[in-house]
Amino acid sequence: MVAGVAAFCVVDGRTGRALYEADFGSTRRDDARHLRQFVIASSLDRLNERKWETHATYLKIIDTFDSDCFIHAYVTQGNIHFVLLTTKREEQNVKQFFESVHEATTKVRMCPFFYGDSDDHLGEIDWLATNASFDAKVRRCSRVLG
Repeated sequence: MVAGVAAFCVVDGRTGRALYEADFGSTRRDDARHLRQFVIASSLDRLNERKWETHATYLKIIDTFDSDCFIHAYVTQGNIHFVLLTTKREEQNVKQFFESVHEATTKVRMCPFFYGDSDDHLGEIDWLATNASFDAKVRRCSRVLG
């Protein structure tokens, strides 16, 4: 469990579908989890605006919620969006986390067995979300967040 980090999500920028979600929150309340998902989903519009304003992959803080929650964003060259909801403003650690997860995502997507039997790449959604190895890598990368 990572203090200060509530949730992380990987979204396909072309379709807007969530490819992977991780909840690092310390609370076990189900409504708090849904609130974090809602906050991340509502920040995707702001992410889509900001990604056209810069050539950088790390967009820094794109939105805030209740003045103590910050939404950080990262956009890959393949139009995959990483969104992180946190209560800390540690930019360098967040950037390092995003770069590590980007590397892990790239390795998974380059695997020749990634898409399975699917020719239309729809298997990507299920494969990334259910891949225990990828989940373990993301949780390992989250340790840099503090």
